[in-house]
Amino acid sequence: MSALQEEIRSVVAAELERALRPLRELLERGGGSANDDEALDLREAARISGYQPDTLRRAIRRGTLPAIRGAKEWRVRRADLLAWQGRPGSAPSVLDERAEARKMLGLGPDEP
Repeated sequence: MSALQEEIRSVVAAELERALRPLRELLERGGGSANDDEALDLREAARISGYQPDTLRRAIRRGTLPAIRGAKEWRVRRADLLAWQGRPGSAPSVLDERAEARKMLGLGPDEP
């Protein structure tokens, strides 16, 4: 890969990171007014999904269910919960969108 290609990838990766920052901040604040952005605690997520909170915690630890660690417990965005369950018509997960963007840019998977 040429130096120019490396520089382009670096700039695009930085821009992607800059573009995702407001979305992360929105999720950390508990989402916006849209129902899909609503941040749920694990009890509520378990009630909606039908899974036990421990099952959701395992999915979070494995990285298959996106979540944000709050002051006391994990919070899951409603859209991410529905996407994790594979429900039709659910909004794409933030992790899915980020992974797709990185794939398009040829950047490879995120490092934990």
